[in-house]
Order: sequence, then C-alpha cells, then structure tokens
Amino acid sequence: MAKKHQQLFFHLKNNKLFRITTLDNYKGKLFEKIEVGSTEEEMLEIESSFVYDEFEEVWESDKGVFIEMDAETNNVRWISIYIPELDTENFEKADW
Repeated sequence: MAKKHQQLFFHLKNNKLFRITTLDNYKGKLFEKIEVGSTEEEMLEIESSFVYDEFEEVWESDKGVFIEMDAETNNVRWISIYIPELDTENFEKADW
C-alpha cells in the first residue's frame, strides 16, 4: 500500500477543495525552503508573515498557510495551504 504524503479537504456542500495538508513523509517545500522538519527559527527567517495563533496552536500566514509544529521537537510537522474564504461566513454557506 502506498504511503500518503498529503490530505485533501473538500467542502461537503459544494465538493470543492479548500485545504491541502502535508503529512509526516512529505518531501515538498513551501516557498521553496520550508519543509517538514524545519525548525521554528528557520521557518520565521524564511517567511516573516507567520504569526502564532495560541487558540489554534499553529503558525498562520495571511498568504493562506498555517503550520503545525511537533510539540516535542518544535519542528514543522504539517503544512496546510487553504483558500482565503476558510475564515469567512461564506465558507460555511459554501458560497465561494
């Protein structure tokens, strides 16, 4: 069985893709430099637009990206790319 390297998320009301999330063995790079395993320091040096969201416990960029860190190593664990409508009322209505 092939290993999965990303998850795709589709809205149930309109069947459109709204988020892609990497998994542990993903080998691609965000902004050609940030990858699974990058340190928090490396990530912030490469892309200064990330802000920590304490409620969601992720680093989020207004460029449509959030990054979840491994709690033990503080390295990038998952990278998610999402549509801008995710945080709007229109998302729930599937009006996008």
